[in-house]
Amino acid sequence: MTDLKFRYRLSEEDWIEALLCLDYRRSGKFRQINIWILSILGAAALIAYIRSPDKFFLFLFLAVIILLDFYMAYGMDFLRNRKARKLASMQGEYEIEISDRQVVYREGKAKIKYSGAKIKWFRSDHVYVLKIDRELFVLPRRILGVQQEERLETIFKNTNVPMIEIRVERRESIWERKKKQ
Repeated sequence: MTDLKFRYRLSEEDWIEALLCLDYRRSGKFRQINIWILSILGAAALIAYIRSPDKFFLFLFLAVIILLDFYMAYGMDFLRNRKARKLASMQGEYEIEISDRQVVYREGKAKIKYSGAKIKWFRSDHVYVLKIDRELFVLPRRILGVQQEERLETIFKNTNVPMIEIRVERRESIWERKKKQ
C-alpha cells in the first residue's frame, strides 16, 4: 500500500470548519438548548427582580445570565472566527505524509505513530480533521482525489479509529454581514 503525501495551504474557511469540527459538542443543538435554558432562567430572574427590586443579587444574577446568553449566541463564533483568521494569516504551507502506521510532518522531522496514541478523526463537507494526542492535522478535501479519499478512510478504518461525521451549518455572523455592506 502506498503512503499518502500532501502539500497544501489552508484558507480561513478551512480553519473555521476544522475548529467547528473540534468544537462539535459545544455547537449546534447543544448550544441552542443552553441558550434556551439561559433565556428561561433570565426571564425567571427578571420576573423575580421585578417583584422584589430590593434584592440586588437578583439583578447581578440577571446580568450574568444575559452576558452568558450573549456569549453563547455570538461570542463563541466571534472567537472561533478570530482564531481561524489568525491561523490563516500565517499562510503556512503544510506537508504531511500519512501511512498505515504513522503520520510524518514538519518536512519529515516529526512522526506520530498510531499505536498508543489518542486519535480523533472528523470528516465534514470540506475538510478532514485528524487529532492525534496534542497534534492537529487539517486536510482540505479539495486537494484529495477519490482514490486518495478512499485510501485515507481505509487507513483509519484499519486502525480502528471511528470517524465522526460532522455536518457544518455555518451561520453568517453579525460581523461578516457588516463586512459585506
